[in-house]
Amino acid sequence: MRVVQTMLEAARRLKGQWRMMIVLAAIYAALLAALFFFVATTEASAWQILLTLCFAALAPALFFLLQAMLVNYARGETKALLLLRRSFTDSCKLALASVPLALAVLLLLYLLNKLQPASHVWTAQATPPEMWPPPRLRADADANASLRWLFVAWTTLRFLLCYVALPLVAVHLWSAVARDGLLPAIKRARHHLARAFAPEAVLTYAVGLLLFGLIPYALVFMRTPAASQAVEFGLFIARLALVFVFTLYGWAVTFDALARGGTANAAAVNDGAATS
Repeated sequence: MRVVQTMLEAARRLKGQWRMMIVLAAIYAALLAALFFFVATTEASAWQILLTLCFAALAPALFFLLQAMLVNYARGETKALLLLRRSFTDSCKLALASVPLALAVLLLLYLLNKLQPASHVWTAQATPPEMWPPPRLRADADANASLRWLFVAWTTLRFLLCYVALPLVAVHLWSAVARDGLLPAIKRARHHLARAFAPEAVLTYAVGLLLFGLIPYALVFMRTPAASQAVEFGLFIARLALVFVFTLYGWAVTFDALARGGTANAAAVNDGAATS
């Protein structure tokens, strides 16, 4: 109930900040456009290669600018222009603080790729054999089932690392960087890890994942058959608009709830240390 109350309070705080939401929506739309043109631009000439490199540099800058705005909003800043101006400087700090975190995730993914069985093992043994007699078929089916569960386990580990652990740690690390500075936040990385995986933080992220993750995923892959192609195309555009809204609003609410919760916990820890 406390997690739900925190999320509702974050949603109520965000409801009246329409100027800030317009700025956030513009930055988010620019980020999506940069990613789209980075993928869509072919490397056939010199200017197209230069354009691709520009979009490759612009996308991370817009991403960290968006996160810096959310960090400063969670700290209490609500004026859109002041928030945007302050976030330009803080976005560089967030990007620098994210470098060791990204390297750690890449190292863990590399180790997972090394530890899992080779891909040809999944392909060769995951298909049902077409042979007889039934005892051999049953033995092969048991082996295939164990391989499928092992594949599911490795996929789940990657999902938890990239889509659960990484965002949780990043939000708390970014909040600490904006609050305390870059070097003090990195020095206290162990404390930020402990707060990131606290039960309340994990539950808050799980609730937010429904808004910015699962609902947009369902909308993207939802089938809306229509009588004509024009109506079907219109429904597709409407679904994309809903995905845009749910992703931005859901992440903003979840970020605010996580950042304010982490700030409150950090303040309580500091007060307890000062009292003792």
